[in-house]
Amino acid sequence: MLIKFFGGTGGGGGIANYLVDPDRQGREDAAPEVLRGDIAQTRELIDSTDRKWTYSTGVISFAPEDRPTEAQQAALMDDFERLAFAGLERDQYDIAWVRHSHTQGGRIVLHFLTPRMELASGKAFNIAPPGWERSYAPLRDTYNYEHGWARPEDPARARTQQRRSETATRGETRESVTAYLEGKILTGEIENRADIVAALHEVGLETPRQGKNYITAMDPDTGDRWRLKGRIYEKDWTRDAELDRGTAREGPSSEGAGDGKDERRAAQARERLEAIITRRAEWV
Repeated sequence: MLIKFFGGTGGGGGIANYLVDPDRQGREDAAPEVLRGDIAQTRELIDSTDRKWTYSTGVISFAPEDRPTEAQQAALMDDFERLAFAGLERDQYDIAWVRHSHTQGGRIVLHFLTPRMELASGKAFNIAPPGWERSYAPLRDTYNYEHGWARPEDPARARTQQRRSETATRGETRESVTAYLEGKILTGEIENRADIVAALHEVGLETPRQGKNYITAMDPDTGDRWRLKGRIYEKDWTRDAELDRGTAREGPSSEGAGDGKDERRAAQARERLEAIITRRAEWV
């Protein structure tokens, strides 16, 4: 099992429709299931904000052999919300969960969608700021070790974007650009590298250079440039290949596969998880 986030801009219609549309190709025999929340309400809340980044979405994805039970999925969603919204009461946040099981091999994917806001004040609230992997890794590890689920390559090391040594401001801009593109990939608006370039142009960035494994983005107003490197910026990248890589382990012999249950490591991960939840609640 792995956890992955995508950032989102603009209205909630595109992502909401993608998550629940039963008529998309491949969903004929297994329509999406809304497990929790009210997808229409979530969409309205996303549409109500005029900030640039309006929602967070992502997946909790299981390998086909994980076969999580209904109770295990419910417990994982509970702990995810305890972590993501630590310090908030239930009426201070909104989240919708949609289960997809039409994927290759019938593996289960739990999609989540939440507006980037604390509901009582309307202020921005981002459940996955830069560096989110460090907070969510103990949640992933707790369940993978407890249930013996597949442990695919750590998302912190399998990036769609390669990290660079740079100032905090430049790093945040680079993260924001990639999150914006990942959101469009998830909703099907981006299928290949040409679409990546077009999406960058849509937000006013220019692309003066495109190499085999990078794209240079430039702000025409300031002249600032960012060399964007990682899988999604490679010349032959496609959406289908990225989503397959991001949500599944290729087979039982793949590197990083789970080695069965490990109660000691599960307990250690649970201890780290609870400590992070406590710290996040205090900060909030």
